[in-house]
Order: sequence, then C-alpha cells, then structure tokens
Amino acid sequence: MTMRWYLWFGAAVVLFAIGVGALVVLGDGKTATGEDDTSLLNGLAWFAWILSWFGAVISVGLGIVLGTRVLRHRDPLV
Repeated sequence: MTMRWYLWFGAAVVLFAIGVGALVVLGDGKTATGEDDTSLLNGLAWFAWILSWFGAVISVGLGIVLGTRVLRHRDPLV
C-alpha cells in the first residue's frame, strides 16, 4: 500500500471528477419555475458532491503522508 502511494492522487482526481459531475446535475438549484429545487435527486447530488470532495481531500492527504514516508525511508544507494 505504501509503495503505490501515487495511486491515492489518482483516486483523488476520480473523486473530484465525481463531485464536478454532481455539480453539473445540481445546476443552479432552481426548478423550471424558478423555485428552489427540493427533489430527492437534488439532495443526492449535494450529498455526492460533499462526500466525493471530502474523500478527495482525504485521499490527497493519505498520498502525501505515504509518499513522504516512502521517500524518507528510501535507501539513497539503491
């Protein structure tokens, strides 16, 4: 897991893209008549957006921590 620390950055990119997709679904948060959209789809899109971007932040953090551990413990003569 620590030797493939860079995959955490790839996961963060995927999670960020999922969040962007959720924002596209959300649009401006209004219905066709101009009222606030309170539908289930709108609520799920907000949940997906928050959860995916939160997961992306955690994934980047794990990638940084694991990457620094690997680079710090790497033998310079190898």
